[in-house]
Amino acid sequence: MGTYENVKDILGNEFSFRQYVKATLLGENQYKEARNQLKTLAKRGYIKRVSRNTYAKLKA
Repeated sequence: MGTYENVKDILGNEFSFRQYVKATLLGENQYKEARNQLKTLAKRGYIKRVSRNTYAKLKA
């Protein structure tokens, strides 16, 4: 995914939902889009959902 490739260096090994939104420059009214992007990234194996709002990188 292009968006993730652009911000993966900004995010740490573990990051929160809000950190992802800030890094991708999405607004508050685009939270649903951000959640869908994170869900897609998790299905593709780039990240793993650790808890409700925390994610961890799997691929470098």
